[in-house]
Amino acid sequence: MSCIKKLTGRVLVLLLTLSLVFVLSSCGEEPEPEPVIQVPYYIGICLASSEAETSEMYKNEIAKKFAALETEEAAFRIEVLYSEKDHLKQEHNVNQLIAEGMDCVFIEPVEASTVSTFHDQIMESGGTFGMIIGMEPAAEALDENYVFCFDFAAGMETEVQQAVEKAADLILPKPEVPEEGEEADK
Repeated sequence: MSCIKKLTGRVLVLLLTLSLVFVLSSCGEEPEPEPVIQVPYYIGICLASSEAETSEMYKNEIAKKFAALETEEAAFRIEVLYSEKDHLKQEHNVNQLIAEGMDCVFIEPVEASTVSTFHDQIMESGGTFGMIIGMEPAAEALDENYVFCFDFAAGMETEVQQAVEKAADLILPKPEVPEEGEEADK
């Protein structure tokens, strides 16, 4: 019986020693960093024609500018629809992109007269922003909060750069600024 007690005591001491070694070895480890979650932002592009060289240039330029803005926290998913120079189809395409929940829709209007229709569609969407590209619409077709146009006379690259920067500014979350008296995180 005494042999069993000794053996049990030794096993118990061994288990306690191993537990202590395990606890001490894990004390110096740094905690796992929290995983970074990449949030997708949805960008719709409604172009005048799949056969027009300018439409393809707009598509490529917009995709390139958004790709340059991607980070570990933000990804941009782009969907392109073509209207084939049919303003009714373009109206339908804009409605489709809004219904799919796009954060922002870039529109290369088939006709300048249809821009006011896009203005109304975007204003009724309740949260989608609109970027008119490729023409200068009448001032009443724009809105200081949701529908924007940029200087296409400055060149496509400049126009798209300004539009993409504005879209990113509108849809990406703003970094939190500590209030007065609060200490900033280090």
